[in-house]
Amino acid sequence: PHGYSMQRVPGVSVNKTPKAPEGTEKPMSTKEIAGIENSLGDDFVRDTKDFKTINNAWARILNSQPNGPGDMGLIFSYMKILDPGSTVREGEYATAENSGGIPSTVRSWYNKLKDNKGTLPDNIRQSFKSQAGAYYNNALKGYNTTKGDYSRRAGSYGVDPTNIVGTQVYEAYEQPESRPKASDRTKNTSYDQMTDAELDAAIEARGKTQTRRGVR
Repeated sequence: PHGYSMQRVPGVSVNKTPKAPEGTEKPMSTKEIAGIENSLGDDFVRDTKDFKTINNAWARILNSQPNGPGDMGLIFSYMKILDPGSTVREGEYATAENSGGIPSTVRSWYNKLKDNKGTLPDNIRQSFKSQAGAYYNNALKGYNTTKGDYSRRAGSYGVDPTNIVGTQVYEAYEQPESRPKASDRTKNTSYDQMTDAELDAAIEARGKTQTRRGVR
């Protein structure tokens, strides 16, 4: 992980667990150790809850297929990465009420795919994945910082850090180096650069393409 600032990072919240008392000579009892581990463990779970949601959404994006259901799942998971606390459910329309933290352009893509049953253009699909990977990496940095903080606190209390933070290691996403197809070089390659008209035309065109392929 790289450096960490005090800016809000998805998946991480600030915790003020007091430091362990120093100068304690009497060994802790099993009950005292369990109490400390349970308390720190609960705090760690709470402070990394959003990251776990983001990680699950990222795993779905990596396994999404380039078809209608896969693209809807991809954008739904992308929305969960942007706003882990959003209440929109997969398959229902995304609105300002249930996904207020999601840009309107993203909601438009999701809702139009739901209505038109089309698929995303390849360059737009890759744009979603690339930006999701960047958000995931940022959340992972915050998670690793929080994990390190709790490991140090556990050590200062004299308890095993792995009983607090576990042994799971999450891998950062490495952006692939790829060149756009010749047919895509004159098109907007990011979903948020498209106008509503371009968005409608792209989805409608993809829907017609899928229909023609199905007839053959």
